[in-house]
Amino acid sequence: MHRGVKMTENKDIMLSIVKKIMQRVTGRNVDNMQDANLLSLLDSLEFVSLVVELETILEIEFEEHKLTANAFATLDDFLTYLLNKKANGAEVDKS
Repeated sequence: MHRGVKMTENKDIMLSIVKKIMQRVTGRNVDNMQDANLLSLLDSLEFVSLVVELETILEIEFEEHKLTANAFATLDDFLTYLLNKKANGAEVDKS
């Protein structure tokens, strides 16, 4: 499989995980919202809650300077960061 195709599939999986956690953290339905705007919907406490859950589920640790939504210019940057942190070869849990 071509690397670009695999990265796109992995981003789709990661986006699904992020959306599920965001919905749990915020209590808002994020399925119908534009993906590009998702991070901007979170206040600082919601973003930190999202990070804590992602760290637990993905078994990763965010660097301190990445603990605000402003640290990521786009949702794509956020997903790429998560995938790079997870790049140790472990399978991403799709649940």
